[in-house]
Amino acid sequence: MKVILKEDVEHLGRLGDIKEVAPGYARNYLLPRGLVIEASKNNLAQVEHERRLIDRRLAERKVLSEALIARIAQVSLTIPVKIGADGKLFGSVTSRTLIAALAEQDIQVDRHAITLNGGPIKQIGTHTVTVDLGQGVTTPLSVTLVGDGDTPEPAPQAEAAEVVEEEAVVSETEDVPADDVDAENPVDAEA
Repeated sequence: MKVILKEDVEHLGRLGDIKEVAPGYARNYLLPRGLVIEASKNNLAQVEHERRLIDRRLAERKVLSEALIARIAQVSLTIPVKIGADGKLFGSVTSRTLIAALAEQDIQVDRHAITLNGGPIKQIGTHTVTVDLGQGVTTPLSVTLVGDGDTPEPAPQAEAAEVVEEEAVVSETEDVPADDVDAENPVDAEA
């Protein structure tokens, strides 16, 4: 079935393309979501008129994307994250986290526009991710992960050992009345 794309469809084509797709894919997915229209004679005649409108929309979208990319290129994100005692990150930083950080700086992008090279970020430091707004408009984004300062300080091993030893000494030297000794250990009382 031939269809005309009304929007960019991932793995299929761009706005205004005429594509041949399986009838079930068109009927069950593309048409109900308004992503395409059927490429009938009437619709093909309208495509020529709409092609000019589509080209104008694509040009406007590209200009807006380039302006947004220029703003993103000037931004360097610093995200405070929780880290454990051994310096490891609790959880990971995903594209949703980056979208929220960009939104704080009044930059709105779709989460699919951010490409994390190698999956979610799981280490503290500076990382580079790619922001792709389509139509060949991309830019790298520098993301720095830092500890948030709420990290629990571990007790040094030597101090912990001293506390345990002190408790053991205190329990051995406590004065226990003779009557309590007999009541606690009936075996010792009989001997």
